[in-house]
Amino acid sequence: MSRFISKFVPHLSRNSKLHRLFIAQLSSLPVEVDANLHSFTVRYFINKCGFSLEKALFASKYVNFCKSDKPDACLAFLKNHGFTDTQLLPKIEFLHSKGFLDMEIADLLVIEPNILLRSLEKSLVPTFDSIKYYLGSVETTVKAIKRCPMILPHFQTRVLPNIRCLKEAGVPNRCIAFGLRVGPSLFAGACVKTRELVEDVKELGFEPCNMKFVIAFCVKGSLSKLVWNKKLEIYQRWECSEAEVLTAFKKDPWAVMKISAEKIDGVMDFFVNEMGWRPQMLLQMPQLFAASLQKKIVPRCSVYKVLFLLLSIRMMIFLRSLLLLSGRSSQFLKAL
Repeated sequence: MSRFISKFVPHLSRNSKLHRLFIAQLSSLPVEVDANLHSFTVRYFINKCGFSLEKALFASKYVNFCKSDKPDACLAFLKNHGFTDTQLLPKIEFLHSKGFLDMEIADLLVIEPNILLRSLEKSLVPTFDSIKYYLGSVETTVKAIKRCPMILPHFQTRVLPNIRCLKEAGVPNRCIAFGLRVGPSLFAGACVKTRELVEDVKELGFEPCNMKFVIAFCVKGSLSKLVWNKKLEIYQRWECSEAEVLTAFKKDPWAVMKISAEKIDGVMDFFVNEMGWRPQMLLQMPQLFAASLQKKIVPRCSVYKVLFLLLSIRMMIFLRSLLLLSGRSSQFLKAL
């Protein structure tokens, strides 16, 4: 138990519920913190909880006590409710072995404490391996769990049913893996909502066997109906019809709807008012909405304007090539 406390407590977020609970259990009346080697609090953390000196000093900044009755009662309470080294420490060490840092583990357990209720051998280890089966590596699995901790303790009850739902719709494993990597929270939701979302994406004209289907699935699933309609209204304010927007969405779902409403408005404003484009021309190249306005679009359009003035170059295909050219600025200059 003391080894678990020494690993976990110093990394708790100061404003987290678990931190406040721990502090409430440990603290006596407020007193001036004495952060030296002779502080009772520091000595208690070192001798009773196994803290290093550094961690003990750090923890003593947030909690202070003069007697051992309350901290002893807190430790006894945790032990009586199953929070023992034999139950908890192996789970902490397992997460650590996969690449989670101490602070990340603390955050993970604060967000999703159900992880502590799962069996290490019967649940956590096989679940981690199952997620890795789809994502391909330990690193991508860790990233997915960080993004949505719920997928670890609820894999059997939430994630697997949603994976089966996508498979039944005809989505291949490689596309499911992509969706699990970029939108893990969607796989932790109710299966009935997943089925509804699958049908919505199909109605937009996406084929389940295509990678764009799962991209559209992730984009549409991450937006509330209110946010979706707000972004659609911005396009319509620039005299684009809903049909035109949905056609562009089929070309590049992420660029058209995942970016912020402010970004949509800013890109439209620049190309329509500064470059003289029709809004529909932008929807023919939806990738531009995902490009950085200040770092890519504006500088390259400025170069185009200079070339137009000096060399009378006014070919739209040339400008499109410059805007869509990927890579470093050296490649951009070679294209000139």
